[in-house]
Parts: sequence; C-alpha cells; structure tokens
Amino acid sequence: MNMRSLLRNRGGVPGPIGLDLGGSRIKAAQLKRTSTGWALHAFASIPRAIEGAPLDASEARRVNDVLFRQGFTGDSVVLALPDVKLLTVNLELPPRSEEIPLDQIARAEFARSVKAESDPFEFAYWDLPAPARATKSTHVMGVGCRHADAEPIVEALELAGFDVAAIDVEATALTRACASVLAPPHEITALVDIGYSAVRLFVIHQGVVTYRRALAGNGMRALRQSVADQINVKDDPAVLDYVLEQVSLEEHATRDTTTKDGGSSSGSSSVAIEQTKRVVCAHLDGVLAEVTTSLSYTAHQYPDAPVRRVLVTGGGASMPGLPQYLGSKLNIETRAVRCTDLLAGAERVGADDSDRSAAFTGALAIGLAQVQACCPGRGAKEGRR
Repeated sequence: MNMRSLLRNRGGVPGPIGLDLGGSRIKAAQLKRTSTGWALHAFASIPRAIEGAPLDASEARRVNDVLFRQGFTGDSVVLALPDVKLLTVNLELPPRSEEIPLDQIARAEFARSVKAESDPFEFAYWDLPAPARATKSTHVMGVGCRHADAEPIVEALELAGFDVAAIDVEATALTRACASVLAPPHEITALVDIGYSAVRLFVIHQGVVTYRRALAGNGMRALRQSVADQINVKDDPAVLDYVLEQVSLEEHATRDTTTKDGGSSSGSSSVAIEQTKRVVCAHLDGVLAEVTTSLSYTAHQYPDAPVRRVLVTGGGASMPGLPQYLGSKLNIETRAVRCTDLLAGAERVGADDSDRSAAFTGALAIGLAQVQACCPGRGAKEGRR
C-alpha cells in the first residue's frame, strides 16, 4: 500500500464516493472514519437528465460539478453494476481442498452457466451457508458482468474526470450498509428494495446474500403510471406527487389532508386519494405474492433459520405506513430503513426537502462508499479540482 492510500484510510479523511446510478436520481455518498465508526461526510441526490436513460459523459460531468459544489472530496468512485447487467448463478462446486483449483472451476462453471465462454467478463463469488440437505459440495453464489456491459458506464465517468476504483454488486453493498439493522446471523433477513424500475428482493443469512430476485416492472415508475391512469393526471406530475404524498397505508387510515393554503381538502381530492390508496395496495399485493414465494424457497433451503425481519429500502420505502402494511400481510417484523439508522451525521439527508425519499434511498450509495477498506483507489485529493 502506498503513502497516498495510507493517507486515505486514516481516520477522518473521506474515502471514495459511493455512486448509485438510479433510474430517476443519482445518489452519491462519501464517508469518513471516526472513533465510533462511519460518519457521513457528504451526500447528494441529483435528478437524472432523462429518467431511465444510460449514463453518458455529459450527465457524468454535470454530476461531477454538483458534487464539487456540495463538498465532496477527491475523484475516486465506487459504483454498482445496473441490476439488468448483472449475471448471477448459484453453483455447486467440489469440496474445498488444497489440491482442487476451486477458483478456476468456479469461473469456468459460471461462464458455462451464463453462456459467456467467448466474452471477457469480471467474476466473483462467495460461499453460501450449507442448505438443510447439504452434501460435501461447496455451495457458492457467483456474480459477474461482461466487459461490454460495464465499459460504457466506466468510460462516461472517466471522461467526466472520475476515477472508477471498483464496481460492486447492489446486493452486497446494501447488505454492507444495513449490517447494523440485520437480524442475528442464525436468523434470516429479507431486504426489499423498491426502486424506480424494479423491486429487488435479497435474502441474507449468516451475513451473506443467499438469494436474489429482481421483479422488473414492479418499481415506482410502474406504480406512478398506474395511479396517473386511475385518477387521470398523466400530464400533471405535481398533482400526482401531491396525491401520493397524502396516502397512508396504515390500517384504515388516510392522512388528514389539507390544501396547500391550509384549508380542508375538497371532495374530489378525497376521492382521488382513496382511489390512489387502492391502486397502491393492489400494486404492493402483487409484490407481496412474489416475496412470499421467494421466502418459501428460503424456508425450504434453511428450515432451521426463521425469517425474522424484513427491511425496506429505496424510493418506495418513503410511503407512509408501508412497513405496517407489509408487516401485517407477512406477519414478520418489517421496518423502512433510513440513512439515520445506518451511520452518524445522516440527519441532513433529505432535510432540505429537495428529494423527500432521499432519507430512504441513500443506503446503496452508503454501502458502496464503505468499500473504502478494500479499495482505497487512486488520487486522494484535498479538493475535486
């Protein structure tokens, strides 16, 4: 490790920037070590130039400018591969032995499973807890990405002046960020990330991700479209935002609403809110059906490890009453994870009201920023210029 890396890892010196390239907003977090653990150095939530579009160099430069103005330090970033580009396979390998080249076998089996034998790709894997009917085999989860899928993102960031120190996996970054609120290792935590374009389910047991599933088309974009169609506000995003903000999913409860000037809400507004609540509940019930199926599979694999906790992250976690609604359906302790649950100094995330969901959507960026310990990156600097 060179002197520049040593300086970056000293307490109080900010580490790399965790960059969550979301569909509707880009979240960035930078952390520093303190005597009691991690603390937030800087955070930003930046609207996308075009929702759902691939990141290009122009947008990356705009992000760089915003981070400079908001006090971020250095140019080293860690990002998560977009979920749609991630390759993942559960593998059953020979028992570990000094005579068996398990790494090479794992890579070859992964390439065969995802049909990537002829493509250059990155690959990693981690051991899984032995299932109930375990043999002497080594059970692992393999993840990877083709260079062709990652290079356009890396090139766009590097053209904008960033230094990409590492590419991580969303599941592991979220697990890392939420370590302090997970169920005990002998129990299972289900992490439900309600994002812009998809809902992602991760099952965590003994500190590692043992199962992942993406429910494409079930994210906040689809929910917003369903509500807009139902109450006929397709061309008025401000009204759609206002109505969604008034909906509470707590049992038999809708937040007491007032108009922006403080008066009582109109009858038509109340009808729209009730219609919206029904659409939201129907949407979540569809997601819950998929979550229940996934947890049934987990119970089959690990019958001695009960699912004790459900954590909700992402933009959908900001919906009032969501944990209560999901918990009542699943009959499992459920909580929405705020940035303040994860590290010190996070009270200001979303405090300026520019992004009301920021307090719930920053977990991935925080987890990415915590890669500091294993990839200090290049070019520690006092400023971003």
